[in-house]
This record gives sequence, C-alpha cells and structure tokens, in this order.
Amino acid sequence: MSIRVDDLTFHYPASDLPALDGVTFQVDHGQVVGLVGPPGSGKTTLCLALAGLVPGVTGGRLSGRVELTAEDDATDGDAPVGIVFEDPGGQLTQLRVLSEVADPLRTRGRTPEDAEAEARRLLERVGLPGEELARRWVWELSEGQQVLLALAATLAIRPRVLVLDTVMGHLDPGHRGELLRIIREEAGRRTVLLVEQDAGVLVDLADRLLVLTDGAVSAQGDLQELLADERVQQAADLDPPAPLHAARRLGLPGRPLTDVQFGAAVGRIGADHPGARPPATGSPKGRAEPAWAGEPARIQVREVDFAYPDRSPALRGVSLEVRPGEVHAVMGPTGAGKSTLVKLLAGLLRPVAGQVVVDDQDTADVHPADLALRVATLPQGAAQTLSQRRVRDEIAYSLRRRRRTEELDARVDIARRLVGLPQDLLDADPILLPNAHRRLVALAAALVVEPTVVVLDAPFSGMGPGARRRLTATMSELRDRGTTVLMTEHDAEAVAEVADTVTVLDHGAVALQGPTRDVFGARHHEQLGLRRLALPRAGALARTIGLEACTLDDLVGLLAGAPSTPAPNGATPSRPDAGSAV
Repeated sequence: MSIRVDDLTFHYPASDLPALDGVTFQVDHGQVVGLVGPPGSGKTTLCLALAGLVPGVTGGRLSGRVELTAEDDATDGDAPVGIVFEDPGGQLTQLRVLSEVADPLRTRGRTPEDAEAEARRLLERVGLPGEELARRWVWELSEGQQVLLALAATLAIRPRVLVLDTVMGHLDPGHRGELLRIIREEAGRRTVLLVEQDAGVLVDLADRLLVLTDGAVSAQGDLQELLADERVQQAADLDPPAPLHAARRLGLPGRPLTDVQFGAAVGRIGADHPGARPPATGSPKGRAEPAWAGEPARIQVREVDFAYPDRSPALRGVSLEVRPGEVHAVMGPTGAGKSTLVKLLAGLLRPVAGQVVVDDQDTADVHPADLALRVATLPQGAAQTLSQRRVRDEIAYSLRRRRRTEELDARVDIARRLVGLPQDLLDADPILLPNAHRRLVALAAALVVEPTVVVLDAPFSGMGPGARRRLTATMSELRDRGTTVLMTEHDAEAVAEVADTVTVLDHGAVALQGPTRDVFGARHHEQLGLRRLALPRAGALARTIGLEACTLDDLVGLLAGAPSTPAPNGATPSRPDAGSAV
C-alpha cells in the first residue's frame, strides 16, 4: 500500500500549538521508511493519523489529507494499517497470551480451532514459542515480550501498512534480531513505517528517512545521505551510526555507515598508523583503585533462590554485592530473572532461600513501604503510573507523603536538574509528555528523597539519544555522590558507558560476573553470544578490524595510538571473587 500525506495539520483538544503542522510526504508500496525526530516532534501523532485514530479517538482538529492506496493484488480481508505502540501494554486487551492473537483472527471469521493454530504460528514467528508462554497472563510478560505479543496480534490482522512506534529499545538482543528478521521478510510485501532513534537499526532496514521537528517535516529523502548530515542528526535527536562516529573522530575519509565500510576506511589509513599494529588484548592496566573498593556493600544478595507458583525457579543461588559509589548492571536475556531480582530488592517478593540485605536491612524483615524510605526503586512501566496533574507535583509527591515539605521547591528543582528535565516542563501535565520525558519525571520522583540505594529496572529501554545522555549524566552524578546503583539492562552500549561491574544471569543463575571490561572482553564473547547478548557497538566494530574495545573512546584511542579511557570508577570487581567468569 502506498501512502500520500498532503498538508496534514492536527491540534489536540485545548492546544493552540499544532502537533502536526503541514506534514506532506509520500511512501511507495513495499518501502521501509524511518521516521525520526526529538521527543514531542509529532511522530506518534502521525502514526495515529495514518491509522485514522485522530481526531476520532483523541478529539482535536484535523485538516489536510491522508490517502492510502492498495496495490492491485491486495486481499479484501487485509487491514489498512496496523500499529505496535511505544507502550505495548496499553494496546493489549485480552487476559491470556494466546487469546490476544487468536481474538482478532476469530473476529475476521476464522474458526476457533483455526484461529488458535494460526495464533500459535504467529507467536512462534515473533519469538514467543511454546504452550507455557501461550497460556500465560499478558501482565506476566516482560516489556519486551509484550512488544512481541502486540506485534503478533498486529500481524494477525494482515496490515498493508505496518507501523512500529519506537519498539526496538524494549527488546533484548535475541528478540531484537527476531524483529529485524520479520521486518526484512515483510519489506516489499507491506509498507513499513519504523519510528526509531537507533541509527544502526535504520541503516540495517530503512530505504528512506523522514525527519519531524516541531510537528513539521524538516528533511526527507535518501537514508544514507541524511544519516551522514550533522544538521539532520542534530534536528532529529539522532546519534550518528557507530562507524561514522568513530570515523569522524579519527578524521578518516568518506562517510562509513556500516562495519564493512569502516573497515575499508581504516585499511586505507596506511601501515604506519597505530591501528595497523597488532591489537592489545584485555583491559588497560594500571588504573587507580576506585573509591568504593574498600567500602562495605549496601546491596548484598546471598545465595538467593526464588520460584513463582507453578513455575520453574526464577533465581537459583544468585549472589552479588554493590558498594557506595558503584554502578552495577544485571544483564541477561528475557526470562533470566532480572525483574524478579528487582522485586526482591524492593521487598515486594521474599526469597525462598538465601538472604537479600539492602542498606543494612534484611528485606524479609521490613515492610516495602519502610524500605522505600531509604531505597528508590524504579520498575519497568513506572512512567505509566504517574498520577499528578503537574510535573512538579509528581516529583514532590513522595516528599509530601513523608511530610518532608521543608524547602520543597528547592528539592524538586535539584531532582529535576539531576535527571536533566527542562525547567519549562515543571507545570506540564506529565501524562501528556513524550514517553522519554515521562520516564525522566518518574526517575526524578524516585530520586527526590535522596536515597542511599537506587534500583532501576531497564532504565535505558526505549530512550532516544538525548534522554540517554541525560540518564548517563545522572548515573555519573549518583556515583559521585556515593549512591549505590543497581540497574537491570539489556542495552550493552548503556552498560559499557555507565556500569563499573556486571552480573550476567541465565535461567536464573549467575553465568558471568566481574568488571564491565572483563565481562565484555574477548574471552567471554562466546559465552555472551550463547546467551543472545550483544557486545557494545564499539566492541563489535572493533572486532571487525581485529581489535578489542569496550567503548568508542577505547576504539578511537587504540586507532589513534592513545591510551584507552578507563571504565567508570576503574574496574575493580563488585565482589572479591568476581573478577573471573562463573
């Protein structure tokens, strides 16, 4: 199906500023188009307009035209547009996983038996196979699994236009690979609009790029040309692809967008360049011991077992420690036990065996509400639970509940600045903010009480480059304050940038544990791959040219002949025995 949009303008109810302002573009049948732009630029609103949901569902004022033209061989039963939203949980309507996919098939006339058989096929196709998953309650799924379930339900209606609104960031590397494969299979048969802030994903998939800024089209055209344009990157809140970023810092010729192109550019720099020397292996030596190395741990997880009713064990013998001023990342594929660990640390669950001690409190002996006075926990989906009508009131809510109202405005402003929220958003309704800003509001609301321990469940999930930079700066500030931070994360890039130490979980057990550089080092690449975990982009790029790196600074330093930049706070392990693989 081809798409033609002419002078599309839309105002939400009671808003004088247009969410879409004269948007005009055309997409040919079978193309994959990347839609990019900063938070609040109108990307999701445009997706809703293509699906015919504005103003009918949202209210507001719409002018201009959206024209969808079906190809000659289109089937009458196909839906015009199907969307997987940025918040997948909000579009799931059934109680059970299988029903979520089978229900739209039944409403299109399939028998219950045929609908269930096709639903199982679609679930397997998107990476949710097996009867155990099919029978689960939808709210038991992780955020990434909910994305895949929403995709399966969307594919069930056979949309001629498939819209994916910022979904890649919710997925672990294994499931991201499944989605990339599906998009490649659908390209040519369906028109795909991909809302995405990861330039690497766009290079892999998209033919064209459409850039929205303040509700208007600021650029459109050939993806390769626009991705290499620094003005477009700035306008779109888009980081350059890792190969191009590294090449620019090294002053290499050309505009390499892929690993292969980068390797060719490096190969042309001459045999006398430092990059032509055999690579140094392992981590840089001689780093100073981090300040937290001798501190007593504020988080102690000791041989913890946990199992949900009627399920295989979620955690098996898990041990880890995190000290003041240390950022510890817990990684692992979907279902590894990461979110279960977060709930144990928050006191929402109690271990079957072992002990969880947070800030000198055994979580089995303290009520979660009392634990929350000293421990800030930000679960997945926290941005969807905001309840106040103004951002400043949302941030101040926990202080008011604790009757800590002295210097309230100053405390709110400190938390706002800590997470990088613009001051002009303090009086905005948080529910109406873009998802990235809502997540920062939720984080500020958790940090306003100045906790000694912070536990974050997938904080970088779904974040665009601008929000990621703010969150990275927040992590650095928390480290400098001596706060203990544990985060679960599947984004290897984020882990490499902010984490001092890492624990990798696999089927509820510790598979790897140690300093970040060691876990991502060459001797563990095979183990990470077996667990469907990716290397940081700089590490993967370095491997293509025979080097080993953890961050982009490492890679540039190796090729430029400079020493690598140490990982945050050095690389001392989080436990005395954590320096080697488990």
